[in-house]
Amino acid sequence: MRALTIDYRRSARATPWIGYAVLAAGMMVALAIGMRYPKVSHRVQDLENQVHEMQRSARAHEATRRPASELQKSLTEVRQANEIIAQLALPWNELFSAVESASSRNMALLGIEPDAQKRRVKLTGEAKSLESMLAYIRYLEGQVPLTDVFLQSHQIEQNDPQKPVRFVVTATWVTKP
Repeated sequence: MRALTIDYRRSARATPWIGYAVLAAGMMVALAIGMRYPKVSHRVQDLENQVHEMQRSARAHEATRRPASELQKSLTEVRQANEIIAQLALPWNELFSAVESASSRNMALLGIEPDAQKRRVKLTGEAKSLESMLAYIRYLEGQVPLTDVFLQSHQIEQNDPQKPVRFVVTATWVTKP
């Protein structure tokens, strides 16, 4: 094994010039960064402000702009409202008066199903006999707001001892311009 020598009194060596060069370069870089920092910091702040302004503008634009589904829903609601207004504007009293004025003891009107868009009306009734049913249909043919009156179906109720005739009549409903 080799002997270990400890030198407590070391002679001062010359500091290598590379160390000073690295130190000088580091200080110059730190100085350059320190000088650019305020300018870069200001630019970052400006960009952040622009981003916030764009986000605020996008939120405001989004709030005022309706999605396509909402617009479609609104259009559907407007169409339905227009249909209801058109139906309410029709002369319903003329139709009901013409249909109900023919009622007699031999015949009972069970249902009225008007279709305002197609201008058709479907009448369901019950008569004591076939003759009463036919008389009702002839009467409807003579009424002013109704044209093209047709017997759609009829059936004699065999289970009932009085054997009434159930029937369905369709007619075109003409409105005055």
